[in-house]
Amino acid sequence: MKRRGFTLIELLVVVAIIALLIAILLPSLGKARELANRGTCAANVRGIAQSMHVYGADNNDVYPSVPAPTGNSAGASYYKLSSAALPSGDTTTDLTFRSIYVNNSGTISGSPMACLWILCIRGDVAAKQFICKSDPIGAAASAIQDTSAPPKYNTNFNENGLAANADNHYSYSISYPWTPAANSAPGGWWKATSDASIVLMSDMSPQQDTGTAPNIANPKNPYNANTKLSNSVHHQRDGQNVSFGDAHAEFQRTPFVGQNGDNIFTQGQSGPGNQTATSNPIGTAGSQLPTNWNPGSAGSYDTILVPVAHTTTNVRY
Repeated sequence: MKRRGFTLIELLVVVAIIALLIAILLPSLGKARELANRGTCAANVRGIAQSMHVYGADNNDVYPSVPAPTGNSAGASYYKLSSAALPSGDTTTDLTFRSIYVNNSGTISGSPMACLWILCIRGDVAAKQFICKSDPIGAAASAIQDTSAPPKYNTNFNENGLAANADNHYSYSISYPWTPAANSAPGGWWKATSDASIVLMSDMSPQQDTGTAPNIANPKNPYNANTKLSNSVHHQRDGQNVSFGDAHAEFQRTPFVGQNGDNIFTQGQSGPGNQTATSNPIGTAGSQLPTNWNPGSAGSYDTILVPVAHTTTNVRY
C-alpha cells in the first residue's frame, strides 16, 4: 500500500505555526534574559558597596578616595582623568597607591573612578564586577597590571589610557566624592556613617544631549510620560540598579531616589517638583558641579553621579 506524504499546504501550515510560536516566545526570552541581567547587576553594585564599607572600617569610616581635583571647573576632565594626566603606577601595590595620590610631576590625580579602582588593586573587588551585562559596550579591564616589563599596576579602569576604548571598562557611576572646594576632602556622604537615603552608585548616568538643556520636554518630571528618557541607558531604560549608604541595592524605576526625592542624575535642585527642564543633567555641555550640593542641614546632601554616558553614542564622559 502506497503511503501518503505531507502535502505542500500542510508543510506550510506547520512552518507558519512554528514561526508564530517563535515570534511569541522570543520577546519573553529576551525579557527573561534582561531580568537575569538586572539581578546580576544588583549583585554587582551591592557587592561593591559592601566592599566600600569594609574599606571604610579600616580608614576612619571614609570610603576609598584619591585626592580631589585641583580645580572646580566644568568639563569632562572634572569627572574622569585624561590619559595624559594619569600617573604611571608601579611594580608594587604600595608604590602604585603613592603614584595615584601624587604623580611624577607632583600634581594631584583627582578622578572619581580612580577611587574605586583602589578596591580592585587591593583585591577586594574584581574588575569584571564593574561591568553590567546590559551595558552594550562594557568590557572589563583586562588586568590589574599592564604589559610593561616589569608589569606595573594600572592606576585606573582605563589602564593608564593605553587600551582602545579604555573608558568602557566600567558600567556604573558613583556619587561625586568631594565637596565643591578645590583640593577638598570627601564629603559627608562618602563615609560609612551615611544612612540608607544616601546614594553611592548606580547604572551609568545618562547624558541627554550636547546642549545646555535636554532636547526633550521636561524628561526629569517623574509623572511625565517621558520618564523612561531620564533613566540610565542600561536595562532597556526601565530603570537602574542603585546602591545606598547601608550597602543595600534596589532596582529603581526613576532617578528620583536621592534624599528628599532628589534626581541623582541632575544638579543643584532637590525634589520632583523642582526638577524642571532648566535643571541640567551633569553630562550636558554647560553644566557644572553644583556649589550647594551639601546644602543646609547636616546630613542632607544633593549627591550627583558621575561619569556619564551619552544616551545614543554611549561615549563616556
